[in-house]
Amino acid sequence: MVEKIVAQIGELDDRVTLFAEHGSHRVVMAHGDAGMALARVLLAAGYDPASPYETARGQKTAMRYSTLAHAASLRVVESRDGKAPPRIVKWRPYPREED
Repeated sequence: MVEKIVAQIGELDDRVTLFAEHGSHRVVMAHGDAGMALARVLLAAGYDPASPYETARGQKTAMRYSTLAHAASLRVVESRDGKAPPRIVKWRPYPREED
């Protein structure tokens, strides 16, 4: 049986910077979804892509993904003007055209 990976997420002191961490791996970013970005870091570190993956704030589940690979394949795009809600789209490596 494949073990579920649970990453902790939250905001740092300034409440603008987001983080996600699991074990010794940590991602910090100003926007987007740190949990999805952390999934890509964990894959690169050799974690099993078939592992179930979820993010949590303390004891409460925030997001649940079928696999680590699925979470790693996604990213959040925020509108340039901040008026439209964020969208979840397929992740593409940089450089890329803006959505």
